[in-house]
Amino acid sequence: MRLADLALLVATLFIASCNALSSSEQQQRIVPPGADIPRSLAAASEDITVKSSLRYGDALAADENDEERGLSSLKAKIGALFNKLKYKYWVKRGKSEAEIYNIWVKQGKTDKQIYNLLAQQGNSDRNIYDVFLRQRLSDAQIYFMFRRFGKSDDEIYKIWKEQRRYMSDINRIWLRVGKTDEDIYKLLKPKMSMNKLYNLWLQLQKSDEKIYNIWLKENVPTEKIYAAWFSSTRTPDSVLDLLQNVYKDQSRAHMTTYVQYRSYFNENYGIREW
Repeated sequence: MRLADLALLVATLFIASCNALSSSEQQQRIVPPGADIPRSLAAASEDITVKSSLRYGDALAADENDEERGLSSLKAKIGALFNKLKYKYWVKRGKSEAEIYNIWVKQGKTDKQIYNLLAQQGNSDRNIYDVFLRQRLSDAQIYFMFRRFGKSDDEIYKIWKEQRRYMSDINRIWLRVGKTDEDIYKLLKPKMSMNKLYNLWLQLQKSDEKIYNIWLKENVPTEKIYAAWFSSTRTPDSVLDLLQNVYKDQSRAHMTTYVQYRSYFNENYGIREW
């Protein structure tokens, strides 16, 4: 609290106590000892005076807190403006993002601080990702960094798509950061049709048995599974091999699925069954 405010508060409390004491003495002279009254006027006056003083003290404390918050906000705005001016100065001097990044590193700034500084200059997440990439950080390192910054898997995936990354590259990064095939399937599922996802799955050379087990776990309707197989021109015989690998210890468990898919395949190709 400021010295002037503190002095004013002390003076107010002192005057209040003096007034209360004076009122009490006067009341004692006016009211005879032992008078049957619920509460003396002096006590009531004292309560009002003390409460007023306390309210004034609370108001001063609130003003002080507001002032401190205002100063903190002002300092933050001045700091951001100063960083922006320095950044523009470096750009005018012909310094690249990589050179500016190195200046910040030498100043001891953290990755999060550098990210915030770049974002304050209007850089998109994709541009900031590229800056870190040019510092010879791996995609896996940047992935974990962005996750610490609060970015979701979908937001990072969007950056990769903006960079026109191949799905094989994205799949490789996901595997390096510890994603399982099931994790990858769940990430891709909302982004494309089941048929397209299945064909992509095969292009990435992932296990056919793995995706079939995922379908079973998610209770995917058999019609959709047949449509996905058919979209990749899977023959009934290749599906039979797949089912035999899945149901190794149940020699007849797969036959219903095989027979149904064979009928689906023949019907769509116009092949008559005898």
